[in-house]
Amino acid sequence: MKNIVLILTLIATFYFKSQGQYLQAFVQQDGTIITQPILVDGQIEKNGADLPQLTGFPKHILANSTFKNFRNLTLADLDGDGTDEIIVGVNQTMYVFSAQGLVWEKPIIGVAIYPPSVADMDGDGRLEIAWNTGGTLPGRLYLTDDKGIDLPNFPLNFDNHWMLSAPTLADLDGDGKMEIIVCERVSPAGKIHALRMDGTSFHPNFPISLDRTPAVTPSVGDVDGDGALEIIVFSTQSQYVLNLDGTLQTGFPKQVEGLRYSYQSPILRDLDRNIGLEIVAAGHGDFPEYFARNGRGEYLEEWKKPVVENSWTYSTPTIIDYEDEPLILMSRPNGGEADEMLYAWRADGSLLDGFPIVKTGGLEGIIAVADVDDDKAPELIFGSNIFEVATGKGFIHAYELDGTGEVPNFPLRPNGWTYMNGVCIGDVNGDQLMDLVVLSYTQNFGAAPDSAYVNVYPLSAAFNPDRVWWHTYKGNNTRDGNTASPLINQVLHPEQKVAFRVFPNPTLGSIYVQLHDFQDVEQADYIVLTCTNILGQVVQQKNIPSSWNKEYHLELENLPKGVYFVSLHTKRQNLGVAKIVVKEPK
Repeated sequence: MKNIVLILTLIATFYFKSQGQYLQAFVQQDGTIITQPILVDGQIEKNGADLPQLTGFPKHILANSTFKNFRNLTLADLDGDGTDEIIVGVNQTMYVFSAQGLVWEKPIIGVAIYPPSVADMDGDGRLEIAWNTGGTLPGRLYLTDDKGIDLPNFPLNFDNHWMLSAPTLADLDGDGKMEIIVCERVSPAGKIHALRMDGTSFHPNFPISLDRTPAVTPSVGDVDGDGALEIIVFSTQSQYVLNLDGTLQTGFPKQVEGLRYSYQSPILRDLDRNIGLEIVAAGHGDFPEYFARNGRGEYLEEWKKPVVENSWTYSTPTIIDYEDEPLILMSRPNGGEADEMLYAWRADGSLLDGFPIVKTGGLEGIIAVADVDDDKAPELIFGSNIFEVATGKGFIHAYELDGTGEVPNFPLRPNGWTYMNGVCIGDVNGDQLMDLVVLSYTQNFGAAPDSAYVNVYPLSAAFNPDRVWWHTYKGNNTRDGNTASPLINQVLHPEQKVAFRVFPNPTLGSIYVQLHDFQDVEQADYIVLTCTNILGQVVQQKNIPSSWNKEYHLELENLPKGVYFVSLHTKRQNLGVAKIVVKEPK
């Protein structure tokens, strides 16, 4: 059967090269990708400027012939120099690149498919890197320091099982150290683990068995409004909400007739202004839909939305703040005929003016949001499920959020497919301008070795946290899917450098906030200092006069021990977010 598919693919590729046509990609149940020829109805958008890449890019890497990368790669400042490194696992190697070239590479067991998760997990000021492997090779869970050195007891081996999707990093018990929430495939079902940094189980009840194969990267947030975190995960058949002791919330697991899940990792956000976060995602199956449900698994009004033409979609949501309310972005696949493919819904389920976007080719990858054309307004940046055979190139589109169409100089045309991926947004070369970093790949079905490409497109738009709304898979490098606190989930999220420092940290309840360079702060009447807890709830807020002398003393009023986030911003400038730990007095 495999030989027949290969022969048909080669015939189709030869034919469509001669016709100048296109291929469309699909994910199969086993996680592999197939393609089929399509005829394009009318002019496809392919007239973007041929933007040059950063010197030395794209990087060319030998890819796995069977399993391709999903959900792009990771950007993080690993060495503290103020610029982003590129962290990407391809096939059986983990790579870290800087603007100057390869920083380090690490051979790994199993195939890396999803992007690494990155955070300062223990509060020591250095970043840790976690990732899963699997495929047809033995799977592992890796946890390393910023130089790729394994932490004690890692990598973890769960009977050589495939470790699915990306690890989720979250401080579950408020002790200042993050746990790792990760899914294991135990065919035909699976398990979800919650692990401490030493590799031991977070609670004796873990791992928890799921009824079918784990389908998504888990999310963590307070969905029932009780002040404690819950773990949200889907199997291919059911939705689970777990308490931190591994017990199920009442009414779960929850199944919906005709609805299945794969790759549509949920995002958490308060949409109805009631207590608890809503669970926003999509599903496929007999009756595909986009949905938002509360912590009891009940649909919000206007939030059971059938997918047009019953299309199966593996879209994972993007949720940003726009015009003072949440805006939910999701997509669906599309072929050679121009049709609706990307939606922007308000919290009440109504469509934003100018949506859906109608175009040739659809989308099931990441929808990033940033001001890429320096017009002080957000654009949507995304890949495509189609590929031009004659050029061997894919597509990275950018559309205005005001509904006026594609941004000038787009789409970008990287080598290979961008299917199931997208862009990460950061500053790789330290010039204070935005870089779009794209992972693309070839799909030759064994007829020739496959390649992965790490592409870096420097833009002329300023890299400013206030102009980056969604920059990576699930909104931040922890992959926790929790958008309760917008400041924390913007591009300056807790694991990155900020424009100030907080000390002492840990603290017994009194802190000093000191700006690194007061001259870099725009002229403003005051600076807003906000302290939030791990649920995104504001626990203290102060307006600091602009006449302050670089150092501000704050008494944290009656805060229980735990992890908190301190952020500074003016009306137009975000100075970042710093994590602090409040300890109990001895």
